[in-house]
Amino acid sequence: LPQTPQNLLLGTWSGEVHYGEESKLMALRFDLDKEKNAMVAFFDVPEMKFHNLGPIPVTRQGDEYKAVVFSFRLATDKRSLTGKWSFDGHDLAFELKPSPPLAESAPSPSASNIARPLWTFKTGGAVWSSPVVVEDIVYFGSSDGIIYAVNARSGKPHWQYKTAGPVMGRPASDGPYLYAPSDDGYLYKLERKSGRLVWRFDTHGGAVPRELPNPKSPTYDYLASAATVFNGTVYIGSADKKLYAVDAKTGRERWHFDTQNIVRSTPAVADGMVVIGSYDHNVYAVDAKSGALRWKFDTLRPVVSSPLFSDGTIFIGSRSSDFFA
Repeated sequence: LPQTPQNLLLGTWSGEVHYGEESKLMALRFDLDKEKNAMVAFFDVPEMKFHNLGPIPVTRQGDEYKAVVFSFRLATDKRSLTGKWSFDGHDLAFELKPSPPLAESAPSPSASNIARPLWTFKTGGAVWSSPVVVEDIVYFGSSDGIIYAVNARSGKPHWQYKTAGPVMGRPASDGPYLYAPSDDGYLYKLERKSGRLVWRFDTHGGAVPRELPNPKSPTYDYLASAATVFNGTVYIGSADKKLYAVDAKTGRERWHFDTQNIVRSTPAVADGMVVIGSYDHNVYAVDAKSGALRWKFDTLRPVVSSPLFSDGTIFIGSRSSDFFA
């Protein structure tokens, strides 16, 4: 091939990416998308289980190349790439040189650490929902749109309830009832033993599209706010940028609180407050009875972590890569 700047990049470049005093092996492999006549990259960080992620489109702007979360330059001697990887609010520097392709490391075989399932239950889609177990029944959702109740000992189905959207969030149990959110925008209250619908509440988040993890985008949106039930009120965040308080008996709204972006964090209730995080970077504390703002704190990056109360302190993480108390 002629030695154009694009052709000089073709192949694998490996080296180290740095964060503070830490460093990890990293590689970028460049290839041509013949259909689009464009360059694409594939990404490896073996220690983080990133292997051959791509294809990621590569564009050139003057002397700089960009590939979604990567930007880099080719040294004048054409023997090294220097750049940065923008990862969760931090710019991680790297320097790469031409190298053979990285081999994907295989785990060491060991009969002692290979688990064998007691049972497996097959759903019709990916399972992003976390489970909750009550009285030997495990409840969870699937992206096939169904809320499942399965015997925890045998894996045999107990009942299932079909919604109109993927069920990404964890169901919440309160006495004889189950509260489960769906991406159709509704929060469902079901009888825990039978799966019969008691009521459903529209959080108005059903029209908000998700972007699940993929190599072509730095965004990822796979969590869902779960319901928190306290003193007869159900609290839940929504993709419509609101925190809702719903009467647990009637399913009617008591109040809502507006944030500036989608809410995937699960509310925590204590000391008369409801605390929640938002994609607008803030942690909010609002009055549990009225929904009035008590205070907010800007973490500088989206907050999808769910808060934890302990001894008068709130613990929560942020996509700034920081953990706050």
